[in-house]
Amino acid sequence: MRGATLLAALAIAVAGCSEAGTESDGGNSSGGKDGSGTITYQLYLQASAFSPFTALTGGDGLVSLLQFQPLLAEAKGAYTPRVAEKWEVNTDATKYTFHLRKASWSDGKPITSKDVAFSLEATADPKTAAVWAGAMLPIKGTKEFQAGKAKNISGIATPDDQTVEITLAKPHSGFLANLVQVGIVPEHVYGGIGHDKFKGNEAFHTPKVGSGPYVFSKWINDDTIEFAANKRFWGKVPAAKLVTKFLAGDAALAQLQTGEVDIAQIPAAEVEPLKGDKKVTVAQAPGSGVMTLHTALKNGKLKDKRVRQAILHAINRESIVKKVLSGQARVADTALFAPDWAQPTDLVRYDYDPAKAKRLLAEAGWKAGTELRLDITPGQADRDAVMKIVQGQLRAVGVKAKITPLQPAQVADVVKNNEFDLMITVLNQVPQIEPSAINVRLNCDQVAPAGVNITGYCDKKLDALLDQGMATTDRAKRQQAYQAANRIINKEVPILPLYVPMANYGVTKRISGFDASVSPALTLITAEQWKIRN
Repeated sequence: MRGATLLAALAIAVAGCSEAGTESDGGNSSGGKDGSGTITYQLYLQASAFSPFTALTGGDGLVSLLQFQPLLAEAKGAYTPRVAEKWEVNTDATKYTFHLRKASWSDGKPITSKDVAFSLEATADPKTAAVWAGAMLPIKGTKEFQAGKAKNISGIATPDDQTVEITLAKPHSGFLANLVQVGIVPEHVYGGIGHDKFKGNEAFHTPKVGSGPYVFSKWINDDTIEFAANKRFWGKVPAAKLVTKFLAGDAALAQLQTGEVDIAQIPAAEVEPLKGDKKVTVAQAPGSGVMTLHTALKNGKLKDKRVRQAILHAINRESIVKKVLSGQARVADTALFAPDWAQPTDLVRYDYDPAKAKRLLAEAGWKAGTELRLDITPGQADRDAVMKIVQGQLRAVGVKAKITPLQPAQVADVVKNNEFDLMITVLNQVPQIEPSAINVRLNCDQVAPAGVNITGYCDKKLDALLDQGMATTDRAKRQQAYQAANRIINKEVPILPLYVPMANYGVTKRISGFDASVSPALTLITAEQWKIRN
């Protein structure tokens, strides 16, 4: 039994331009009446498709979950209903029953339990090569299904059109977290396409049917997508159109201030200055992700934990938080940074100590001429600045660090081939209330390509502790297991934590209802909450 969904900030984006809808200039219109006007949202990474199966995060992840809503989402530390209106969990956390809301796809056909079963099985099928296939492993019969020994997953039952029953192989008190980023797609549209044909399929590039408050209308250009209000959405949709635009930090800030963009992530250094802008509201919330440096342990460069520990001691993270991030973050010493009850008081602190870093490198036999790649998808001011500091401080302790810019389309191959030495990514813990969200990143059976454990880390003792934490609903027992697991994660540093940034957004005054507490990986899911002021 293994863990929950967890997002890393890697995007697999391929440029494309096509359309299926009406004409639009892609910009804002003043609007203001219910059902009129346009809301424009900044994507921090480019989107290329709407497949919830192959979208890891970034632009693809955001637009996919807008188009194809999950069973449930998360905000303010609690699960919130989406396709499922309510759910129950039995006493030993082996059976989850979901009651679907009576709703329709955008083409008028009803959303049923068969759509859910189809989507979960497609996610689990190795032929789909889905990002979140590992999140389906706890379901009874998934392993047999994946091995080709069963036609369907035995643990998924659909007693009627509005009910889905999921039976697990073992107790898993955190299983709801596994479903937060699994989009539900219409079987009547995608059931006739082989799962091995999903990736790159035009049906996911220009989808005709969806369930979200806004559904795909057309590609305006490679960076801009227009969505139209879904007239069959289960709730009220306040605007006529939603437009997403891929914009790097400086361009996003500029267009936010001119009103060309309504909602955008803003660099930490711009938070205080923007608070004086009469046209923009600054929306903030504690971050739901930790900025990390991921390494491919299989390539051998950082296999020795002393090298990983040395890197953390070589980086002045407190100074980065203070000077680069203007205090809009907190230093983290473990990838499992939340919830608070999973944090032991005796974690190792990786304070800035260049001398200790040099000593650890020497003990590990680090060769001074070894080049260390620092992989980054450029365009976000905070990360760009941080990576330059990391490069300089690693060089100061004898590590030949070199920044390697990557375009989103390159990331998948770099990860697949274990070519990355240190890749800066946000490890989004969705939801923060559930510590088992770390499992898919660290469990042995989640090592890529089976799952999203892209570091290749495997520790059977850690696996056992994480399993213990999932196997009970007793908070005291869960706390004991997760704190013990966290000590291992902290000392072994399979993923190098830097800091937990605040979620900082700028929102034009014409927009109300935006909630910064929603994970950046999920913000578009509940776009019906955003309203244009009259």
